[in-house]
Amino acid sequence: MSQIHNLRAAFEFGFQEEGRWYADKELVDGIVDAILATELGAFVTHAGKGYAERPAKNAAAIRKAVASGKAGSFNLLDEPDPNEATLSITLVIEDDRLEIVMLIGGKALAASRRRILPSLEELAITLGGLLRPKAAFAHGSVTPIAYGAYEYPRARPPIKHHRYPTTSVLDVFDAAAGAEAERLATAAVPADVHRRERDGLVVVRWLDGADDDRAVAVAAGRHERWLSRLVEVKPRSDFNEHGDREDEPARREQLAPFTFVDPQNQVAYKAIIVDPRGQPDPDVWKQMTSALADANRPYERIRLIVPLRELALAVIPKATVAGFDAVLYPDDRNRLWNPAPTGWWIDDEVPEPTPGPTS
Repeated sequence: MSQIHNLRAAFEFGFQEEGRWYADKELVDGIVDAILATELGAFVTHAGKGYAERPAKNAAAIRKAVASGKAGSFNLLDEPDPNEATLSITLVIEDDRLEIVMLIGGKALAASRRRILPSLEELAITLGGLLRPKAAFAHGSVTPIAYGAYEYPRARPPIKHHRYPTTSVLDVFDAAAGAEAERLATAAVPADVHRRERDGLVVVRWLDGADDDRAVAVAAGRHERWLSRLVEVKPRSDFNEHGDREDEPARREQLAPFTFVDPQNQVAYKAIIVDPRGQPDPDVWKQMTSALADANRPYERIRLIVPLRELALAVIPKATVAGFDAVLYPDDRNRLWNPAPTGWWIDDEVPEPTPGPTS
């Protein structure tokens, strides 16, 4: 399980008419004030255009640094150097859009983890109200970030989406932002997940606080599973539609008594007949369990291959107790699939719940 290094919050707005909306100083001041009203405001010490930030002793100085009447990228930081900042709030201001991206770490994250998600929810609602009707809320999300790959219990198959982060623990949807957004905004969520409607926006928050790394990871996995049921997603290429992982030997060499072996990965494979009741061929079973018991066997792991997926599922409990590494089945292209792949899976962590109401 990963330790959270940062939370990344991203809120994106699209303007109905392209133009210098940022010339409205009162509007930009209101956006800045909404950000500073969160727990994060107390940690901002520098503000200004990217890599030209200056010390900002108070809210007035921060507003002045951002509400310049010009387009551009503006930073609110907790350090003079953006590369050393542990709190970075970037406002990308353009004629047709506003994007606010927050990387929340260091002291700011440590001090606010328990309340940060409800606080960011309030910020999203406030920003939506400030910018309507000039701009529509394209999407908002809050995702955990770790050093290296973020580890969390995955949906099967694991997925990606071109727009919506799979690990989000807070989403903001505007049903008017397109068909996918409407589907997500109106979808039922599990009964213990917070769902809120306000001023045309829908906020879905998967847990109350971010102070428990494991709880955040599980929430991210639940979100991925929920998302995969609602919009078209891209499954990982080594998984099939059942959530089974492909087993791809690096080499296949003949070696009795096995069907073949993969010397590179030190795995032996044995095809075995299974009857309709899920009972494996007794002679082959005895031969393979004897191979498992041989302390001098050349291959540490032995995997069985049965004809069909349902037979693999039937044999897995017995095979696991016996010590076999996996039970596989082939498809019509002779690819091998593992219907019980090792991994941290959300269905094992939290069974699929009954959805709650949509409002």
